Amino acid sequence: MQQLAGMLGRIGKDRVFSSAMIRRFRFFCLLFLTILLVRSALPAAAAFLLAMQAGAGAIRLTFDGGDVITLVIAGLLYFVASLFEQAARWEEDSRTIV
Repeated sequence: MQQLAGMLGRIGKDRVFSSAMIRRFRFFCLLFLTILLVRSALPAAAAFLLAMQAGAGAIRLTFDGGDVITLVIAGLLYFVASLFEQAARWEEDSRTIV
């Protein structure tokens, strides 16, 4: 959240698509996505290992719909970060043309 707050705080001071802003936003998205993946995968992996040690035959893993939606949102935010990079390139190109 500190990365996101820093990125949003710089928008008013710098160019909208500055490299520092894009770098902070991409880092925030990557951290958010990593935390969500670990939060979703770690309990499943622990349940799988415990079931394997206990000798259970079939294992049922369930995921909450909210986790899936949050993962999709995090993926979309990461995609938006790449769109920001493309916008920065277009902004730089338009400055050199004019």
